[in-house]
Formats: sequence, structure tokens, C-alpha cells
Amino acid sequence: MYKELKIPGRTLYVSFNLRVVLQFQKEFAKEGSSNIDIEKLISEVGLEGQMKLFYLGLKEGHRKAKKDFDMEFDPDFFDFLDDYPEAIEQIASAFNDSVPQGDGEQKKRQTRARKSQ
Repeated sequence: MYKELKIPGRTLYVSFNLRVVLQFQKEFAKEGSSNIDIEKLISEVGLEGQMKLFYLGLKEGHRKAKKDFDMEFDPDFFDFLDDYPEAIEQIASAFNDSVPQGDGEQKKRQTRARKSQ
């Protein structure tokens, strides 16, 4: 699944799926780490890592939409963000929509509560 982003004069596609998370983890996680705590990892990698995650999401979105993606991370993606800073908010929103919110224990309790009704 992917989401369309409308940028003046352009439509972009973004997808944050397991493939993107694994690519991101492979590039930024510490050696030997097998835990996929994406929120913790994002907080540790700083701005460059966050921008790389957004770039990977765009690249994957275009792949899933079967659309050409001709941006390199540096300099094309950064030039794009300079020209369209509102894209950062749209990409971040797409990421937030795709990542489960709340802690796992809370979700387990909610699931158990629904099953017992």
C-alpha cells in the first residue's frame, strides 16, 4: 500500500512498510542489534537518519506505484526538500499513519479486552 502526496506540479508516492524498516535498520542499527524498535532507532540516528527514512519511503512508494523515481538521496532529495519544504510534513504524516501508535502492552490489553466481550 502507498499514499499519494500532492506537491505543486508533482505527485509523489510514499510507503513505509516492513521492507523500508528493514532497509533503514540495516543501514543505521548498531552491529548485532536484532530488535526493531523503530521509534528508538529514529531518535538515535538524528536528522540525517530521519531524512534517509523519508527518502526510503518515497523510493518504496514509487516502486509500489510502478512509477519512476529519479532522485538520489544526496543532492536530489535535499534539493527537493529545499524547493518544497511542505513535503517534509506530508512525508512525516504518512510515516506516522503507517506506524502503530502506543506501546505493545497497551495493544495486547486492548486486544484481550475485545476478545473477552
